[in-house]
Amino acid sequence: MNKKVRVIIIVEFIIILLMGIVCFESRQNIKKMEVGLDQWKSQYITLDENGWYLPADQLVFEGYKIDLLYGPYIELNKGYYTVQIEYECESSQSMVLSALNGNDKYIKANEFWLEKNINSVTYDFNIASKIDNFEAIVRYNGQGEVRINSISIYKNNNGEKLFWLLIVSLICLGDALLYFCDVDNSKKREIASVIGITIIASLPLFCKGLNGHDLMFHLMRIEGLAVELKNGHFPIGVASLWHGGYGYPTSFFYGDVLLYFPAFLRICGLDVNMAYKVFVFFVNLISTTIAMVCFNKIWENKKIGAITTLVYMTASYKLVDIYIRAAIGEYCAFMFFPIVAYAIWSIYQDSEEKSDWKNILLLAVGMGGIVTTHILSTEMMVTAIILTCIINIKRTIRQKVLLDFFLAAIITCLLAAYFIIPFMDYYFNVPVIVSTHASRGLSAEIQSEGIRFADFFDFFRNPFGGSGSMLCTSGVILIGTYVIAIIVCIKGRDSDKVKLLTIMSTIMMIISTRLFPWDMLAKNYRIFNVLAQVQFPWRFVGFVILFQALLFGSMLSDGCLDKWFNMKYHVLYIGIIMIVVFMTGLFMNYYSKDSNSEMYYDTYNLDIYGNSSGDYLRTNGDVSNLVYIDDSKLTGELVGENVVELEMVSRRGTDMDIKCKTSENAARIELPLINYKGYQVVDDNGSHYTVFDSERLYVSFELPAEFDGIIHVKFIRTWYWNLALIISLISWCIVIVYLAKRRYVCENGALK
Repeated sequence: MNKKVRVIIIVEFIIILLMGIVCFESRQNIKKMEVGLDQWKSQYITLDENGWYLPADQLVFEGYKIDLLYGPYIELNKGYYTVQIEYECESSQSMVLSALNGNDKYIKANEFWLEKNINSVTYDFNIASKIDNFEAIVRYNGQGEVRINSISIYKNNNGEKLFWLLIVSLICLGDALLYFCDVDNSKKREIASVIGITIIASLPLFCKGLNGHDLMFHLMRIEGLAVELKNGHFPIGVASLWHGGYGYPTSFFYGDVLLYFPAFLRICGLDVNMAYKVFVFFVNLISTTIAMVCFNKIWENKKIGAITTLVYMTASYKLVDIYIRAAIGEYCAFMFFPIVAYAIWSIYQDSEEKSDWKNILLLAVGMGGIVTTHILSTEMMVTAIILTCIINIKRTIRQKVLLDFFLAAIITCLLAAYFIIPFMDYYFNVPVIVSTHASRGLSAEIQSEGIRFADFFDFFRNPFGGSGSMLCTSGVILIGTYVIAIIVCIKGRDSDKVKLLTIMSTIMMIISTRLFPWDMLAKNYRIFNVLAQVQFPWRFVGFVILFQALLFGSMLSDGCLDKWFNMKYHVLYIGIIMIVVFMTGLFMNYYSKDSNSEMYYDTYNLDIYGNSSGDYLRTNGDVSNLVYIDDSKLTGELVGENVVELEMVSRRGTDMDIKCKTSENAARIELPLINYKGYQVVDDNGSHYTVFDSERLYVSFELPAEFDGIIHVKFIRTWYWNLALIISLISWCIVIVYLAKRRYVCENGALK
């Protein structure tokens, strides 16, 4: 490292440190504005000594939605603010922020929920220009009693945090530009290609708002992580935000290591929309970079690698997966597909009898990434690998190849141990809906959810729609290449690689459709019933894209496409780029016109009960009587038998401090937490109390007679979860160091 680089690093470190101190100091100086409840108004209820109250005997507005309370009509300058409201209500109400002078457009906020079993909500908003008469309205939904205890408005330090984030981003951008200026022209073109492809694949992000089938579920995952990180919890198991504080263990069943990035952005002050969009852009950037490197290595031709990456990243179903379905797990798993493909390609191509650790480790890295982002994609990838091994059986049964796969599987387990061990523990030892359903042994019937084979050729369909009606094709270029490959194979002019990839593309296409006998196989063979847990056969279209992208690159490498169209390769490439741009533009046209986009600014714009299918909710373990959590009956209250005093002293996410005083009899306490493995109850003396299911499957425990003290409730990771985490960290360090060293010692400085 030369002296100039060292100076730059030191200066950057000092700048970041100073900005961090500024943000910390600004947080300490936050002061609430004096906004008394008497500054608010209502046509329907009156103010008493305890606040604004709508009692049961005055519910003359029940069934009608009205603006119940409004105020305080104060002046707010441009900046970042928080409104905090403390309340009690029998049914969730809402609040909206506006301005009497018609300057609502300057308020970056949406109507947000006052959840019935939380009783205190803070909401961050941004004002883009000075407002003379700021108004906040409590909206009554027509159901139940309501009491407003206090409302506070104060300026937060999100502006300082965002400025700090901007400085760090500019420093990173400056470093990237310095690196760009220092590399040769070939590398510059490669970097420019990555950026250009990323921008093309990210165009829908520049539309206003967000849209997607599974968007709410995944936004809640991100927000749940952000809330727990603020509460000082890491690694995160159960996210307390879900179900109004009752919790949901998405982190145990759905790998979310990549979601810590947007969660961190939320903590840094970005709103929900922007944090998610930045995350998607970076996923696209990393995916493009990985695909470019891997495809370059497979064909040892940067032009073919670049054009294949463009086609792969803009494949129709891949865009649908990101922007229509908002399937975070699947499109993050897409990131690692090229690594697995490159590793397996290299294993089969290597003629040496001795195993190459680079190939083994790359396969493990790719599979480890898929395992820890999306379990269903892991199932599908394993299926694809097994089919590839069978189709290529002559090469597969070599001792070296079998040993490479075996070692890669072992290392994958080590890399992903931090997720696999807790997942397996929860899946087999914690009765939840998904595992209870699986234990019933019923066959999964998913064949009707498959697409028609003709759908692969329906390139111009509106991408929106539900299962079986949305756009499910790999796109014009890849399907066109596939058709040409079939003709080439029939004429006997194909190479072994083209033949293998054509066969695998065909198999994956059939598996994705209703032609594949999913129902019959799932009914008669347990392994197919396990595979049928993918729910929708069209999810295999992602693997159609992978194999057809490899087919596309192989046919370019062999010169098949050049000869077929009888044109020079650069003319062919220009034509392909024009088609990609046109099809991406068509997708953008549909997306901008038909997208039902929404703006989400802060936590309580989200549906905290939006748990999708509720797969991870607790059951009582009785397969004949699945127990679903009834959100309408969640109250957030402590419940106790034989108690004299029971009061929540403090709560930070899943952690609670509770003041308990029991009578002369032993007491039973029920907490507003769904009982998942990991909760521990201890008193000030260090005595532990056994946690068990209440009748409603909440956290329960018993206290002795005449107990008087503080009970501390915490979610504690088991020793073997922590051991698995340590094993994974050490394994990742070893793999990264080895691959980095391997790259360093290579003559051309590239990873081989």
